[in-house]
Amino acid sequence: MPLGEDHFFQAQILLKGATLWVLPETSYLYRIHPRSMVSTHGNSIEKVNALYERLLQLEEIRDNPELIRCVQADKRRRLLTDRYRRFALAVKRRQWRTAWQNFSFEVAAMFMKRMPGAIYRRLWAREQLKNPRAGV
Repeated sequence: MPLGEDHFFQAQILLKGATLWVLPETSYLYRIHPRSMVSTHGNSIEKVNALYERLLQLEEIRDNPELIRCVQADKRRRLLTDRYRRFALAVKRRQWRTAWQNFSFEVAAMFMKRMPGAIYRRLWAREQLKNPRAGV
């Protein structure tokens, strides 16, 4: 789900005690057009920080140390995932300076954890292209 007002609204209603269900089918379409907020701002670091600051200011979270820790952990996870995505994209494009700017020990750990699966998928896909009947 794109990060924004929907995310904030869902957090608010859950904190108020609402019950939500996950429906197995799509009940609405999320349209993104060139001038939409998601297209123009995406999940920028500023937007992520602003959303989590708003969440931390909610009365139900502000007064609960456990919820504060959860929100902060979720923020770190989201920022790390975004940083990893930028790092991996820069490596694929051989943009070494950009890759280095997004490098950290946490990103390296995530990269090393995902590397075997990525190599396997690439080798398996090549084998399937060479011999399309191999998987049958």
